[in-house]
Amino acid sequence: MSNYITTYTGKHFEPANPNPECILIEDIAHALLLSGRLNDASSSTLFGADSQMVA
Repeated sequence: MSNYITTYTGKHFEPANPNPECILIEDIAHALLLSGRLNDASSSTLFGADSQMVA
């Protein structure tokens, strides 16, 4: 088992030994895009731009 996580941009990030140079806004944005919104407060799951449409 590896000690790193390969990010969306291809960087190898080690959670036990984090390197600030490996943290890119593109990776954070991609991870947030894939995460569901509303934390199960709704009967349907919203992703990415779909959550911006909720009034």
